[in-house]
Amino acid sequence: MLFNFNGGNSGGYPDGELAEDAAGNLYGTTVYGGSGVGCPYAGCGLLFELSAGKEIVLHNFTPSSTDGAYPYGGVLRDSSGSLYGVLEGAGAYGFGAVFKDTP
Repeated sequence: MLFNFNGGNSGGYPDGELAEDAAGNLYGTTVYGGSGVGCPYAGCGLLFELSAGKEIVLHNFTPSSTDGAYPYGGVLRDSSGSLYGVLEGAGAYGFGAVFKDTP
């Protein structure tokens, strides 16, 4: 095992592919958990980095028209290090959104 999620602030139910950078750090999402508020479950999901077996939370999702909740499907990483993914409960209309996180 590289890392065990606890369902709380470290997230829970990781979903989708992981992205890897040149240094071997891994990036992904969890559908639930995190410290975001406003979701009926324990958090709205988060974006994380695993570096040397330790988790760094990059973003806690919240259900709003400017953020979103429940990231599914993992992340993609571009050559500049930006991470992209999709959110199920998000966006101005609540039918999902695409997010970008820049380094």
